[in-house]
Order: sequence, then structure tokens, then C-alpha cells
Amino acid sequence: MDVTLWDMQESPSLNRIFVFACVFESGLFVLALALGWGMDLKWWTGLAHLKGLNLFYAVLAAVPMLGFFQQMLFTNWEPFMEIRRFLDGHLRPMFQEWEWWRFGLLSFCAGCGEEALFRGVIQGRLTDAIGPIAALLVSGILFGLLHFMTPAYFWIATFIGVYLGSLWMLTQSLWVPILTHGLYDFAALYYFIRMVPKTTAAAPEKTDNDS
Repeated sequence: MDVTLWDMQESPSLNRIFVFACVFESGLFVLALALGWGMDLKWWTGLAHLKGLNLFYAVLAAVPMLGFFQQMLFTNWEPFMEIRRFLDGHLRPMFQEWEWWRFGLLSFCAGCGEEALFRGVIQGRLTDAIGPIAALLVSGILFGLLHFMTPAYFWIATFIGVYLGSLWMLTQSLWVPILTHGLYDFAALYYFIRMVPKTTAAAPEKTDNDS
């Protein structure tokens, strides 16, 4: 049965989770606008022009992130296996009935909201106060804390935050980390939910090569 966003009676749980997630991520963008306005930090000027080259850089930058994610799913290292068990136990039940466009819309909202807040506001403001490198590290740590699922994933998310912040510094365009973030979230979520079997994600079997 095809479920639409507004068909709340057919699948209320699915729609509540979807709407809440999109509203939360979009709310971060609104919060970033309010903070930027209050601090006279007009970070949104970096969104004035969207160039085709931004999308090219974003796709290129998302490739190593997705490669790491795929490798993490099939590596028999306990911290990675703990992450996979968390994803299987919490994310899979929430997202397993989602259509592709739900993944896409949520990923876009996450890219816009989180990058506006962590890069545009936090990293942008801290750059003036403590310098670009320290601001990059602090904003990355705060990004990791927002995504704390397991201790290992905290460090992975922190590295991702630093990586995305570096893209902003190198390209001087907030569109690049926004699009990279959104593309990564969409591809990683869709791949994990639709293409990775639960048993494999939970506990990949050891082979003779692993011993």
C-alpha cells in the first residue's frame, strides 16, 4: 500500500517519526537563522549562489565518507559491531518502511539544518573568537556530541564534523558541506536499510582470512 505524507490514519507511527524528524532538522536551520540574526553573523550570504561546481565537489567529497561507512559495516572490530547493533536495533525499525523520497527529504533537511548551525553559526562565530583551527575542532566535537550513539560513533561523527568544516573553509561555500552532508545521509541510510541484511549488519561472520 502506498503511504503518503498526509495519510496519517494508514500509518500514524511512520508519519509521526517522519514529520518529527523533518521538523527537528528544519528547526535547526531556523535556530541558526535566529542566532545569526542576533549575533549579526550573516552566514546565509554564503548561500546566495549555488553553482554546478558545488554539486561536483559535494559528490566527490561524499565518496570517501560512504566508502568508510560501507567498510565499517563489514569489519569485525567490536566498536564498529557495536555501532551496527545500534543501527539495527534503533534506526532499522524506524526507517524500514520508508520510501526513497522520505530518506531524501530528511537528508536534505539534515544537511541544511545541521550545517547552518554547526558550520554557519558555531564554527563561523568561534573563528572570530579563537581562530579557524580551534573553531573547526570545537564545532566538530559539538557535532559529534549531537550524534552520540556509541563512544566509537562519537569520534567518527566528530571527524565527519571536522571534515565538513574543512570543506567549508576550502571552498568558501556553505553549499558544499550542506550537499555533501545530505548526499551522505541519503546514500548511507538507504544503503543500510535497503541493501544490508539485518544478520550481516548485526554480526558479520568471521572468515578464515579474519583469523
